Amino acid sequence: MSTVSTKMDTPKAGSEIGEAERSIVTSSVAPEIRQDLDWREVLARLGAGLSFLLALRVALSGWSMIGGPGHFDVTPWYWKLLLCGGWAVAAARILYSAATQRRIWNPDSRRWVVSALALMLVMGTVTYYYHLQEPQEEEAGDEEPAAQL
Repeated sequence: MSTVSTKMDTPKAGSEIGEAERSIVTSSVAPEIRQDLDWREVLARLGAGLSFLLALRVALSGWSMIGGPGHFDVTPWYWKLLLCGGWAVAAARILYSAATQRRIWNPDSRRWVVSALALMLVMGTVTYYYHLQEPQEEEAGDEEPAAQL
């Protein structure tokens, strides 16, 4: 019977153990637990998640009300998902960057406000495009009356 020798069996001085071996040993024993999160960061992340869900609902209902339900209904689902989801991410990131930074109006929040405004402009453009592509209804006076009995 032969015994298999591993690197753990051979004693080495602390300076001889490489960084790669230390990372393998520490990662295989137990995953590292993040101890640097404080309660403010946890609350900020929770608030960002909840604000995303609220912003998604606001984006869907707001686009339908502002653009008109007829135009919103003929818009394909992928435009709605992409633009409303993007706007909700931008709105949540505005709130997250304002909550986690020292100043509310900081470069991150400005960047996300510009992104949200750009997405709203694209929403308006998509609504206008589908307004132009919508089938036109004929006037009531031009139709011939149906046969009457």
